[in-house]
Amino acid sequence: MKNLILASLMLVSLNASAQNVIAQDIESWMSSLISQTIDNKVEVSKSLGQERDITKEGTPLKWRCDIMTFTLPKKQRSMLDEMIKAFEANGTYNPNCYGVNTLSTGNPQNEGKRNLMIGDDPSRYVTIGEQYGNYINVNILDAGDTTKTHRYAYALEWKEDHKGNVFARYIVTYAKIPSAQTTTIIGTGIPSNPINPFFNEMTNDDAFIRNFNSLKDFYWRNNTTEVTAIGIYDLCRLGVKFGAFQLPDSTEKWEKVMADIDALIEVAKNAADRKYFEKARELLMQMHKK
Repeated sequence: MKNLILASLMLVSLNASAQNVIAQDIESWMSSLISQTIDNKVEVSKSLGQERDITKEGTPLKWRCDIMTFTLPKKQRSMLDEMIKAFEANGTYNPNCYGVNTLSTGNPQNEGKRNLMIGDDPSRYVTIGEQYGNYINVNILDAGDTTKTHRYAYALEWKEDHKGNVFARYIVTYAKIPSAQTTTIIGTGIPSNPINPFFNEMTNDDAFIRNFNSLKDFYWRNNTTEVTAIGIYDLCRLGVKFGAFQLPDSTEKWEKVMADIDALIEVAKNAADRKYFEKARELLMQMHKK
C-alpha cells in the first residue's frame, strides 16, 4: 500500500511537471529545436514576413507568414520526434488551442490538404498536405486579441526518403479566423461576433436562446467552424454569470437548450468541438436547478 501511494504521488507529480513543460510556448520550443539542428550543421532555409497595424494602439499584427525548410539526416531523426512532441503537447495542454489536424502517409488525391490563411485576405494562404506525406497542424487563439477573431496557425510537414533522411517544413501564419465575421446587434449599435456574442441583458432567457440558436445554426451552416464551439462555451459562461434560466418558468426553455447541446455533443465535427460542448453543458447544468 505504501508503495502504491508513493507511486501515485510520483505519477501526479510527473503529470504536473509534464504539463508545465509541454504547455510552454510552441514558438519558443520550436525555435530551440531548430537552433539545435543548425548547431548540428543542418541548413535551414527561412522565408519570414509580417506586417503590423501602426494605426492601432500596440501596433498589433495584421498578418504573418514564416516558412522554414530543412533536411534532417537519418542520424538526427530524433529531432523530428521532438518537434512532433512539441506540437502534440500544445494541442493537448495549451488552453488557447482550439484545433488540431494531422495527416499521415498522404495520398495522391491530396484529400488531407489544408490552406492556412494569412491576414484578412482569404486568397492569401499556405497549403499543407500537397508535397509532404505527413503533417501536424495546431491552431491557437491570439491570447492578446480580446475579440477572439485572430489566431496563429502552426504546421510541421515532413517526408522521408529510402535512406532515412527527413525533409521537413515548419510554418507559422497569423490571420483572422475565416469563420469570425463581425456583425452588429440590431438596435444597439454594439459590435458583436457570431463566435463570441456579448449582451446587455443576460438575465433575459430569450436573449440567451436567440444567441445560442444563432451560434448553433452558424456551426452547421459553415465548413469552417473552428471557434464556434468556443463561442457557445463563452455564451454559457456569461449565462452563469448573469443568471440565465433562474426564473421558475424557465424549465421548458432550459430543457430545450440542454437537448440541443446534447445533440451537438453527439454529432460534433471533431474532438475539440466536443470538448467545448461538454464544458458548455456543465455550465448549463449550473444555470437551472430543478
